[in-house]
Amino acid sequence: MRITWLFGNGLDLSYGLKTSYFHFYKYLLELEKQNLITEENIIFLQLKHDFEKHKEDLWSDYETRLGELTTLISEQQIEKFENDKIQIDLFLNDYLKNEEKNLKIDENQTQKILTNSFNQIIKCSRLVDNNQINELIRVNSQSHFKFTAISFNYTKTVSILWGNNPNLLNNFKLNGYPTSYSSILEIPFYLHGTLEDGQMIIGVNDFSQIKNEELKTSTELSDALFKSSLLNQAGQLHLEQFTSLINETEIMCTYGLSIGRTDAYYWKIIKERLLKSKSILIIYYYDKTYVNAHISLTNRITNQVKSKFYSNSEATDDEIERIKDRIMIEVNHELFLQE
Repeated sequence: MRITWLFGNGLDLSYGLKTSYFHFYKYLLELEKQNLITEENIIFLQLKHDFEKHKEDLWSDYETRLGELTTLISEQQIEKFENDKIQIDLFLNDYLKNEEKNLKIDENQTQKILTNSFNQIIKCSRLVDNNQINELIRVNSQSHFKFTAISFNYTKTVSILWGNNPNLLNNFKLNGYPTSYSSILEIPFYLHGTLEDGQMIIGVNDFSQIKNEELKTSTELSDALFKSSLLNQAGQLHLEQFTSLINETEIMCTYGLSIGRTDAYYWKIIKERLLKSKSILIIYYYDKTYVNAHISLTNRITNQVKSKFYSNSEATDDEIERIKDRIMIEVNHELFLQE
């Protein structure tokens, strides 16, 4: 039985790393003082303008904003736009490398962290969800439990938690099911590259996110901005590996991910897995304004997150009806943290 965790920037933020674009913007301002970046960079110019006008929320999803900024350029400026993006990407790489040095995880405590967090799978807020998860685990209990990590991040946080080599999670039995089979940690998979491999993937999902109507058919722009194109150029078969892992997964858990439109390709793959199997998706969602004060408030957030997944995975009404009961939303559920 494979249980796959998909990690986003929320994991790094939970460990105190300053990895939001607000933090990165302040870093770029310091580079501007050193004349290392100027307002000739189209992306930096707009970023600076938006923050000065207190419109920083426009950058809550940097990749979405990139697609919007195509309205600022013509076909003749595509190469400049790509060069400006490359400059920003490289500065982001440098910034994250420096920020990564502040990562403090006691490697002697990682097994305890994982054990505690993995057991939260069967500690959902709704009993009906727990019962469904428990039944799926029971049916698959006579097999190895493989815990896979797919990181959408570039930092090494997941590798430190998981360990750099395949290993057994000693004496761990999910939900206490008696089994002679092992619990195995598989080597983390970095879907969008790392800070070290020169293959950081930053871009949009498809032409629907290119807001300049005149550039929607530009292959030059798609080669520079589409995640699928960038992944194909990297040549590491990451899309194929992602698909293979998801298609072998019984329980999929997202943590620290926004379920945004720029990752729609991946949500479609997850949707197809739900449609073709009895697998389960648990979305661990964070809302800084959330207070568990009323069931209707919780239900509202749950419905909003599910709707976002349906929309970005392009699920039809029939598909939604078939998978809706196997998607669980857990709000502000703390996981993978040190005591």
